[in-house]
Amino acid sequence: MDKNVLDSIKKWPDVPAVYGWLSLDLNGKWKLHQGGSWQPGLSGESIGSPQINEFINRNYAVNERGEWFFQNGPQRVYACLEYTPYVLHLAEDSHTLETHTHQPVRQISAWFLDEQGFLYAQTDLGAAIICGRDTAAVIEHLAAQEKEADPENKTPTPLSETHLAALAQGQQLNAVYRPHPEYNAPLKQTTSGQIPKEMNFIRIPSSR
Repeated sequence: MDKNVLDSIKKWPDVPAVYGWLSLDLNGKWKLHQGGSWQPGLSGESIGSPQINEFINRNYAVNERGEWFFQNGPQRVYACLEYTPYVLHLAEDSHTLETHTHQPVRQISAWFLDEQGFLYAQTDLGAAIICGRDTAAVIEHLAAQEKEADPENKTPTPLSETHLAALAQGQQLNAVYRPHPEYNAPLKQTTSGQIPKEMNFIRIPSSR
């Protein structure tokens, strides 16, 4: 976080948090909801200022309950997440991933595929969804490490309809991300409704 933000928290530690003002969409865009009026299905107003977006990105964090927020000076502005806390894009090298906050993903510990075909990654930074336009390219980088009778034969095979059928039946695959071994991780299918529990975050924070 910015030093002036940390200093303001110390100076004014008891400023009430706000809810329903900020949301993050599937494309990694921050949206503003006047008067804390966020509701499911309402897109809100896009924040067009690059300076404001970068300020939010630098001061974006999570609390111990798995609720994500933007620290706006001494005040926490909790974020309503359309999908996950982070949205991932392919970096300029076309194979490593970076977050919508422009942080590189160094490691992935789990992959998830939901019933809508969305692809998720549990990263070293937190739970993330692959941005729609990059999903196909990321899946092309993935392969399955088969359990061969010959232990010396460890050549991964591209994901196929057979693998997808196995996932749908509840099987877990050992996914290999061919350009970047640090992204090798188990792949399983789940439902979009189970993603917050599977990936340990709260999609819609609320006051308590």
